[in-house]
Amino acid sequence: MNKNSSESYSYSVVIPAGGSGQRMQKNTPNLTTSKPKQYLKVLHKTILEHSVSGFLADSDCQHIFIAVADSELETVKSLFQDSRVRV
Repeated sequence: MNKNSSESYSYSVVIPAGGSGQRMQKNTPNLTTSKPKQYLKVLHKTILEHSVSGFLADSDCQHIFIAVADSELETVKSLFQDSRVRV
């Protein structure tokens, strides 16, 4: 994709976010939460929100599909109001 040309390319992305965070918890003994890492907050936003925000800022990004565990559907849906985000 050549951003210097006058042509515009649209794209979609899939973000896998269904992990349980077990490796991170195992390798980070001082971590005081049992939340999966995609839901940990950094600078007032979850890691997942930071991951999605770059794509939301790009007008060429048409759809953002986030794959999550069934038990996290409503939690993730509540994080995003943009119609391009599909959980």
